Amino acid sequence: MFFGLLPSGNMFVVLMFLKVKVPRDAIDLLKPLALSVKIAILPFDCCQFFFRLPRADSE
Repeated sequence: MFFGLLPSGNMFVVLMFLKVKVPRDAIDLLKPLALSVKIAILPFDCCQFFFRLPRADSE
């Protein structure tokens, strides 16, 4: 698992579920991946992806 904070204050998290045991030295090689993911999703940080639907009991 790794995570990061975007300029807007939003946080992103990447969880990986593996069926095989991964050696610790291989996991350490994934540390730079957090920065790559952050750079990849920065263009989408300004937008709202999930919209709230009005509640049925509100008027």
